[in-house]
Amino acid sequence: MRWRPIADWVGFQLVWLICALGAAQGRNAPGVIAAGLFITVLLAMKGWSLPECFTILGSGAVGLVVESALTTTDLVRFAAPWPSSQLAPAWIVALWLAFGATLSATAALIGNHLIVKASIIGFVAGPLAYWTGERLTALEIVGPAPLTYLTMGLIWAVTFPSLLSLRQRISS
Repeated sequence: MRWRPIADWVGFQLVWLICALGAAQGRNAPGVIAAGLFITVLLAMKGWSLPECFTILGSGAVGLVVESALTTTDLVRFAAPWPSSQLAPAWIVALWLAFGATLSATAALIGNHLIVKASIIGFVAGPLAYWTGERLTALEIVGPAPLTYLTMGLIWAVTFPSLLSLRQRISS
């Protein structure tokens, strides 16, 4: 069904917005709850597939490392910095977990030449998401903006196709 990947993508965008708006109000719970519900619904629809679960956990782990690195290098400062101002906050890790739940749908939407397209999409969409998050006051770009956005673009140009490759490996 062609509508499923689009529905997953729309659902993720809603989770993203709830995470960002909750963080802007200094709260982790709205985003964590929204991501948890989203992941639960997607996993239930997929029969609680073990490869899907591992993909989601892998995405969360990558997100924890990437976002914590952005924080400790003082490129980004997140609103609602819980459990520590030196680690990625719970809401952003929950967002990465929810993102992991969409990787199957994303692969279906991207189609052929998955890695190349994912690199390009990551390079553009990654920084755009941070830019939007900053406008919503969910985060603050602390480092020099051009350098920070270029860094984010490069991180996402590598991370997004890597997560899709992880998903393919786990699923096979």
